[in-house]
Amino acid sequence: MIVSKNFNLIEEENEIRLDNNLIGLEFVRFEGDSGVVALRGIRDMHSGAFFCFQNMLNSPWWEMEWRDTGGFRALINSSSPACGNYGLELSETDEEVTLFLEWKEISLYRARCGDPNRIIPREKQDDKVDVRISVKLCRGDSLAYWRASVHNHSSSWTLWRWTLPLADNVHRDGADRRYDNLTVPEGGWGAYLSCPAEGLFAGWNAKLQAIYPSFMWPMQFLAFDNDKQGLYIGFHDPESHPKILNMEAVNGNLSISVDHFPENMTQAQPCSNLKHMVTGVFQGDWYDASGIYRGWALKQKWAAKGNIADRSDVPEWLRKIVLWWCLSSGKDTGSLSLPSEPLIEDTADLAIRLHERFPYQTGVHWYNWGQNLFNTDFPDFLPAKTGFKEQVRRLRDQGITVMPYINARLADPNCKSWQEDGMERFSAKRSSPRCSPAIMHNYIEQYPNEQLMVPMCSHTSYWQDKMREVISRIRRELDVDAIYLDQVAAGAPPLCFDASHGHPLGGGGYGVTGYQNMLEKIVTWSKKAVSITYENVPF
Repeated sequence: MIVSKNFNLIEEENEIRLDNNLIGLEFVRFEGDSGVVALRGIRDMHSGAFFCFQNMLNSPWWEMEWRDTGGFRALINSSSPACGNYGLELSETDEEVTLFLEWKEISLYRARCGDPNRIIPREKQDDKVDVRISVKLCRGDSLAYWRASVHNHSSSWTLWRWTLPLADNVHRDGADRRYDNLTVPEGGWGAYLSCPAEGLFAGWNAKLQAIYPSFMWPMQFLAFDNDKQGLYIGFHDPESHPKILNMEAVNGNLSISVDHFPENMTQAQPCSNLKHMVTGVFQGDWYDASGIYRGWALKQKWAAKGNIADRSDVPEWLRKIVLWWCLSSGKDTGSLSLPSEPLIEDTADLAIRLHERFPYQTGVHWYNWGQNLFNTDFPDFLPAKTGFKEQVRRLRDQGITVMPYINARLADPNCKSWQEDGMERFSAKRSSPRCSPAIMHNYIEQYPNEQLMVPMCSHTSYWQDKMREVISRIRRELDVDAIYLDQVAAGAPPLCFDASHGHPLGGGGYGVTGYQNMLEKIVTWSKKAVSITYENVPF
């Protein structure tokens, strides 16, 4: 059946196919399961290349994890018994068409018991949810835009995780799998993996889990291609909600799934929404897939000021630096270990010798400049070691910029500020997975020196102002031109469940916006100009 001049809908027996002459979506409807719909795959309408997601047609392609007040888990998915339905909405201008799929009255009680036929007690009649997933196609666009929502009828269940997509065998139908490739923007540089179903990364045991936003997954997309025919899976999410990418090579199959965390976990959310998922088809390889994400990313807040080369707020000396040396006046940094602890003067001497050997505009990323041991007493980085300020001036006279290291994500419970300021109130809190828990706990992280460190909640004004004050003091007392903020973009903002912080509980984009607000305060309130650096995106 032709829906309009721009879109086609075909319904044959139990198949549902929708396309815009560029990208096609194919589903299967199982009448025996009350009309539940399964995702069969995505087709490139020009080349005919068809990308399958599943081993079996009735394999789940989305999943939800719910928790009740006792912490008991109920897993539901696209194959759960439900009253299924689907429909089509065409815009008046014939520019867009939306296919919506519904799963109504899925019983959480039966899912918790693991018995789809169990009689539901009267007091559990409201323990059910309705799920709606829609996918939109636009005229002349090879991308499909997905949205999902769930309505919770219960007051004693909280949505803890939503997995979409959920694919147990991503492949191009009928193609030689020796030409399979997987694009993953992991580890800062990214990876282009051949034959991913045979094994992903050496040393990963054919399994990889990466958190966005972090060093391990700094950009919200991945792609699969075979013989220059590609499938794009992205999340064009300007608020940078946390996500976990799961990939695994199992028995010659490539499984891919993405976990999402809803807002207000631990509460019985009446409604939760999942937005921003995008799937598409393309011709080419990793470069072409990256271009799809780039086209969206350049329109976001973090790219609003344009290219660094064209910006007036980036100092000329920073743009001209050709070499950065990572040097330390301490024995250990976690990534750089020395046989003995050098003196401040020795480190500066080394920087000058390197500059003489490589006579270019040079910067020194300086670790262990403070009197405290590395990975201790954060955020009490001052005072500096004796003579550090003098060496900063000495190197500047030689044309070398000094950029000291600090960590803007972690705090040491043994530091002076923790005791004096009552910093625990502003640390990120974790929760047991349950509805309405009574107790929250600090996250604890350990690094090579084995000290217990606590991630702070970047949404709190206290932490934003604390880091602004720390950086202002370092800039004022040591007269440095740049400061490096570790982990604010490389370390994932933890899900925080402390209601006193004023952000949504668990899921939400507050971790990234908190750091953005912190950086804006640093730049706006600093009496002396200072350049701030960190790893990765999305700032």
